[in-house]
Amino acid sequence: MRSPRRIGIRQARNGLLWGIGLFLAFVIFLNLLLDRIDPGLRDLEFDLKISRLRTLVDAEPQRPLLLVLGSSRVASGVDPDSVALASTQKPLVFNAGLTGGGPMAELLCLRRLLASGIRPTWIVAEVFPGILARGAAELTNAGYVERLDFSEMAALRKYVTKPLVQDLEWAKLRLTACSSMRFGMQYRYAPSWTLLRNAANPSWTTWERQTAGGWMTPPERLPAKVRQGMVAKARQAYSEGLGNFAVPDASDQALRDFVELCRSENIGLALVWLPEAQEFKNLYGPDAAATAAVYFEKLHQELDVPYVNARNWIADDGFLDGHHLSASGAKVFTRRLTREVVEPLVSDVAQSAAPAFASRR
Repeated sequence: MRSPRRIGIRQARNGLLWGIGLFLAFVIFLNLLLDRIDPGLRDLEFDLKISRLRTLVDAEPQRPLLLVLGSSRVASGVDPDSVALASTQKPLVFNAGLTGGGPMAELLCLRRLLASGIRPTWIVAEVFPGILARGAAELTNAGYVERLDFSEMAALRKYVTKPLVQDLEWAKLRLTACSSMRFGMQYRYAPSWTLLRNAANPSWTTWERQTAGGWMTPPERLPAKVRQGMVAKARQAYSEGLGNFAVPDASDQALRDFVELCRSENIGLALVWLPEAQEFKNLYGPDAAATAAVYFEKLHQELDVPYVNARNWIADDGFLDGHHLSASGAKVFTRRLTREVVEPLVSDVAQSAAPAFASRR
């Protein structure tokens, strides 16, 4: 007869093996869900944007498409409904700004759209020194690593100084997808839980205020306590990079690759430095703003891409926290952006107004 001790050890071992097996099966299921069954869960913010964009494109597939790409400053700062063009071109205008989006996110967004069969004719893209200064950390600071599938990870490895570290981070996030991706799963499959939990979080509730054109409609003003928190957050996020500004090789290469992709796809492109209040400008070091301006002008000359410095276009009372525009500030900015950037870009006779919907690749 087997001793009770041996029986107990065997039962414990079997229980452990069953537990490990069930956990691995659950991980495999979640990764299939993220990559095959419902890939929108992987990058919920982008998925909500592209769903709105596809609705517009499907309704008027023959109209050319103008996209505005960039960070949350773009997402809340450009109102497509305020774009009124005097030219004969009447494109669909869509705000595809994403939280924390810099050149790598813009490149990723464009590649995804092209792969899905949506082809913009023109793009207005933000260049923001605060995100450019992060280099490869752009992917981690805004949580983009967990939003990538395997092929996207491989494509973005060229911008990372320590790709193995990032690969391991991605693998860890995928292994613990039940935790790292839980918000997307709750939002998709149990939205009442998510909205109740995040009712006080402005970054999530703006998704609910998103217009058909992708504009994450900002309020006209913020409660004093909320504003103080956002100002403190901006100071913490950007002081170091803006205090002694320099463009890392990773950001420079990603931005150049983005411009080259637009050129190879015959997409008209303009780069814009968005407005900033004096409160935010104070985060720049003595020579930082001048260094950024010189860099953008250099890109303009070397790559022959239009660039506009709109940093001083809006008075300080048009901002929520020093660099995100208020609702009225966004409308004023969008109207001027239309006159000085969009109108010349759309009127460029070298650009053919191709339909927004292209054959799927």
